[in-house]
Amino acid sequence: MVNLSYDLSRGMFIEGSIPAIKIERGSHVVFDGHMRMEGDGAVLRKSLHTGAYRVTSYQLPCDGNCGNLDRPTDSCSLWVTINPGSELVLDVIERPSLGCTFEPRAT
Repeated sequence: MVNLSYDLSRGMFIEGSIPAIKIERGSHVVFDGHMRMEGDGAVLRKSLHTGAYRVTSYQLPCDGNCGNLDRPTDSCSLWVTINPGSELVLDVIERPSLGCTFEPRAT
């Protein structure tokens, strides 16, 4: 599961943004799409097979409205390994126009 929260202490995208996640395993893209808005943040719940993955979080700023999106920005990536029988939760802290950071936690 990936949880996204916003640190708005330095501002925000004026016209809003759409949070997105890309998950890759080797050269194969497992998922590349929008996260579901939930509360003050966003969430993605995705079942993955055992193995190593590159997870990339990014924002698609709205251009006038969220029907028109700018190019991806504020990306960060993290390599993770899914072990048999385990669940991984990643927290992403998004700082608009300043990038993002991952904070993995064990469950």
